[in-house]
Amino acid sequence: MKKISVFMCLLMLISLFSTNSFAGELSSVKGDTTQLLVAANDAAPKSASELVGITWSFGRTDGTVLSTTMKLAADGRIVDGTGHWNESYWKYEKGILYIIGGDGTSITTTFDRFSKVNGKLTMTGAYAYDANITHVMRQLTESESDDEKSNITAKQFLPNTEVGGSLVGSAYVWYKIPVKADGNLSVTLDTTAGNVELRIFSPDMVSLTNADNWGKEITLTVDGLLPGDYYVKLLMYGFPDQDYCDYTLKNTFDEALLANDVENNDKSDGASVLPLSGEVTGHVGYDYGYGNSFADLSDWWRLEVPQDGNLSVFLQQTNPGNFQLAVFKKDAVTEVVRPVDSWGKTIALEIKDIKAGTYFVKISRYAWDFTPYMLSTVFSGSGIVPEQKNISETFESGNRLSWTPYTNAIGYRIFRSTTKGVEGISVTDFYITSVSYADVNVESNTTYHYTVRPVLAEADPVRGIDEKLGPVIATYTLKTGNVTYKPGTTKNFIMLQLDNPYLTKNGIKSEIDPGRGTKPVIISSRTMVPIRAIVEAMGGTVGWDPNTQKITLKARGNTVEMWIGKTDIFINGVGTKMDVTPVVTNDRTFVPVRFAAENLNCKVDWINSTKEAVIVYEE
Repeated sequence: MKKISVFMCLLMLISLFSTNSFAGELSSVKGDTTQLLVAANDAAPKSASELVGITWSFGRTDGTVLSTTMKLAADGRIVDGTGHWNESYWKYEKGILYIIGGDGTSITTTFDRFSKVNGKLTMTGAYAYDANITHVMRQLTESESDDEKSNITAKQFLPNTEVGGSLVGSAYVWYKIPVKADGNLSVTLDTTAGNVELRIFSPDMVSLTNADNWGKEITLTVDGLLPGDYYVKLLMYGFPDQDYCDYTLKNTFDEALLANDVENNDKSDGASVLPLSGEVTGHVGYDYGYGNSFADLSDWWRLEVPQDGNLSVFLQQTNPGNFQLAVFKKDAVTEVVRPVDSWGKTIALEIKDIKAGTYFVKISRYAWDFTPYMLSTVFSGSGIVPEQKNISETFESGNRLSWTPYTNAIGYRIFRSTTKGVEGISVTDFYITSVSYADVNVESNTTYHYTVRPVLAEADPVRGIDEKLGPVIATYTLKTGNVTYKPGTTKNFIMLQLDNPYLTKNGIKSEIDPGRGTKPVIISSRTMVPIRAIVEAMGGTVGWDPNTQKITLKARGNTVEMWIGKTDIFINGVGTKMDVTPVVTNDRTFVPVRFAAENLNCKVDWINSTKEAVIVYEE
């Protein structure tokens, strides 16, 4: 502490007092202290009683606020202050306001200059031990009286930017971060010295999280923000004349992958609409102990069922955390089925023979877990169980899967694992566009677990957005046979189905003969296929000689020659016979798929249950 003048020493000696009857009964201070500068409007209080109970802001004349919510009590105490003023006292005598140290002997500050602006009183003075430090005490309005409302002067702090500045002891500064979308916010504070509190507030000024940095870099993160203005407050602990630091503040904001539902749907009477056989996205947030203000503990959705039938409700979440999924009757109290907990996984509620009417779906979160989610429903009317299209079968070259199409899907991902309960990795680097798949890159005598999810939106690597997946729509467990085709090699497949104008190559669906509806057919107990589409899908070529009606297939290092109406076939110049001849139908050449493919160094498997031919070949 700096040296105290002789004049101020006299003041401290005279200021010894009894705190029980302090405010108006102190002995007079002698000397030049009666000299004061009063504003032209005579703003100086006439007595101590005019200062009692008013909320004040204490700071420097440069606008730096050092503490707020300071009140002068009638018994001489300073109450509701922050920092080192909590233990101080006051007196007002002969036009001078004295702030006295907690020991009751040392005068800390005197205020002897007064003015009024817009009806608010301002008092100006200096520390007794350093007249060069000038401070002000400003009367606050009710709207400014709460320290947590001082964000009214907050500085702009745009998302994903960095700011900096300086702080002195007991001083604070506010920043405002305008958030325009759902997402997660992190704020990092680094200082050169001292201890600074970092605190993040919601738009309605509820403290969400805080921590002291003790001179080190710290980061606070709040997940699941809704759009709005969020506030950051820095408060440095210590004394204005002793403690000082520079600070750097930066924030990062990551926009949520899934958009939030429209709030406020925290109760059934504000439930959002859940479409039948459709999907919605949303999230439930956090409360950090302040559950009556900014909490988003649950979401309610209203579902209208137009007729009796069967209903499935799926909940998929993007991050770990335990959610509960429940379905209620129209009273929003009676459970239709027992709720289920997610424990971070996709879950479903199956309700058979549900009656027509209004129902509510509720999503609740436990503790402070946060995660965006996708909610979807599948409904079949008339109380009839829909045709089961989720089919799986093991064949010689691998495993064949098919599933029910999913509304709004642009494709599908198939995840494969050899461990039960583990989703595993995608069997392809790309999403597939068919609703069936032949997994031919498998090992023999191995049990595989498959999970199918719809793809709802493309990935955007430039913006850092991942592919958007829907809920699990099918699962399978299959064990391969003792022998598989060419194990250890990377294989492709082409799948064709009788009376189906589409083929599938490695899960990508395309039309066999665009615009013509050409389909595989059975002739003389043999599967006949439009050969050009198949050979070209392998990267080969098809030649045609109209004079001799000769077909030449070249692919995978082999050449196959055959003639319309003849059973003769030559493979790399070696002749043999087929038991059915190639034919021309609707100007398209059909050949027996087995003879053609196997002689192009491919394997052909026939799946009788689905009337499909699967052509398998190496890279």
